[in-house]
Amino acid sequence: GIALVGRYAIGERVLVKRSDGSESAAVVEAFDPAHDPPIYELKLATGDMKRAREQDLRLDPSSWPSSVQAPPCRRTFTFGRGPLGLIFGDGDGFVIINHVDEGSQAGRLGVEVGSKVISVSGKLMGGVPRTAVLARIKQEMQRATQQQPMTMELEPEIHIIPAAAAGADDLAQLMMGAEGGQTRWPMSLDPSSIEVYTKRFEAAHARAGGEPVLDEMCLHEAREAGVSDEVLNHIWSLVDVDRDDRLSLPEYLMCCALVAQFLGRGEPPPATLPAPIRTFAYSGRANKAAITLRAGTALPELSAAELAEGTGHFDNAQIIGAGGFGSVFRVGPGCLPSLPHTGSFAVKRLDRGSLQGVQELQNEIEVLALCRHESLVPLLGFCLDTRSLCLVYPLMEGGTLEQAIAESFGCGRPLPWRARLRILRAACRALLYLHTPSSTKGVFLHRDIKPANILLDEHLNGRLADVGLLVMTNSKTDAASVHATNIKGTLGYLDPLYMNTGKYTVHTDAYAMGVTMLVALTGRAAQDAMRVATLENNVLEDPSQALEVADLTAGWPTNETTERLASIIQGLVCGTTLAKRMPFAKATTAIEDLADDANLRPGMADEASVDEREAAEELGRAE
Repeated sequence: GIALVGRYAIGERVLVKRSDGSESAAVVEAFDPAHDPPIYELKLATGDMKRAREQDLRLDPSSWPSSVQAPPCRRTFTFGRGPLGLIFGDGDGFVIINHVDEGSQAGRLGVEVGSKVISVSGKLMGGVPRTAVLARIKQEMQRATQQQPMTMELEPEIHIIPAAAAGADDLAQLMMGAEGGQTRWPMSLDPSSIEVYTKRFEAAHARAGGEPVLDEMCLHEAREAGVSDEVLNHIWSLVDVDRDDRLSLPEYLMCCALVAQFLGRGEPPPATLPAPIRTFAYSGRANKAAITLRAGTALPELSAAELAEGTGHFDNAQIIGAGGFGSVFRVGPGCLPSLPHTGSFAVKRLDRGSLQGVQELQNEIEVLALCRHESLVPLLGFCLDTRSLCLVYPLMEGGTLEQAIAESFGCGRPLPWRARLRILRAACRALLYLHTPSSTKGVFLHRDIKPANILLDEHLNGRLADVGLLVMTNSKTDAASVHATNIKGTLGYLDPLYMNTGKYTVHTDAYAMGVTMLVALTGRAAQDAMRVATLENNVLEDPSQALEVADLTAGWPTNETTERLASIIQGLVCGTTLAKRMPFAKATTAIEDLADDANLRPGMADEASVDEREAAEELGRAE
């Protein structure tokens, strides 16, 4: 993409002008952007090194390689003490980042899922077995505890998705051509630069089997160089008013030109595109995603126009959340007239460079079209137009269980104990439904059970959500399992048996639900809750001590209540073999009994309902 090495990228072959006017062939080795004009480090054909100004170089047209590799967008991250928050896997001869824990060191630094580990503290890791890479990381982290920070060089994944491409010659004339003696658009790309960027795009286009890259190809390094998101968002919306995230060649060149204009001359991008260029950019575009839904997927399909109208053209002011899939927009009642739902909507839109992507969008549509349960968040409709790949749900006004617990533990709105049990009961019912085979489906494995995926309505009723990682097995028994080549799930909720064997079963989901219950009991994040329950207090071996670690803001009434909940948690998360674990159906029955028991203490049912009503009213006022 736009490598921000001026006009020429590292590794490109150029001709450098000598003092006598002749030219020598060279390869760009390095770039110093601190000078104006920029200075390049070149390696001549003789092996000697030479420094040269940008205006003394030009692309060597006779020696362009037949297969052009775009310069990698690599970043070096520095880690200090404490856990990284990463899960590693294998792929393409490198160790790959399979998961980044939210709020961890890696999460705060912006490490991306799918990144390759290029080096650890200066030592190259290409082709090194994962066990050796992890040993190196562990060794360097031990040094980090002695005030010697570990560095890790990562190369982000390049996301590819289908779109049509077009040639550059006509576009170059449109951008650079003169009309009445005036340049139509004062672009920062001359014909030589257009040739460079065109060849980069065509090389990536060929490697991807005819599929151009997302806009990150030309904007990622601009962002790395410090160009503000406000400018980048303006550039993107200017080039593609339909907010599609696939770049044809004309759009790619225009993005490069606008970024170069901003960086090179310090001028803001123009307010509009000239009409001829704007028309050219949309020729031959494909607007339908390459998704084939399973037969029998009977859900309403919305148009891109209806979704754009309902979301205010995906106005950032309407965003109420974001995740690996994309951004979630609030849409008011009646704003999506093709759907019969009378309340507000939550529209989840696939972001450019989504960590989950089209395959999981397809999975979620098919699963929720097949699975209907009162404790699952229903899918109301979807859109497969590439400009607006979206899923539409009813808006759950109460947020997530994770948010409610955090606010309660942080001395915000209290989440009463009985509401917590009722929410856990609903989530268990939904998960048991997914695990139970029927005549129309096999066993479904959720693979990402956690409080953040349990949504609450305005009355604090819980529903299980986010089935993008769910997988259906053909098994008709609870012995169903899948073998994972890449670890799926969230750090803190991953069963050690799964981590050791790579085998995901219904017990793996159950383990994550047990950790979710522990979070609800203690009010702490998963890893902190497990640490308190195992190291500071022996709750998982002796549930009678559960009240000592319970979240006091919930108003847990008696030691009996917390002990019974801790016993369920113990059954789900303890046990070195599956045979020693509590069957999830039995755990669901136990949580049902605990949530239904209104006689744990005289008057408890009345007091609990008052607490919950007050909490719901507080939530309504906050909304």
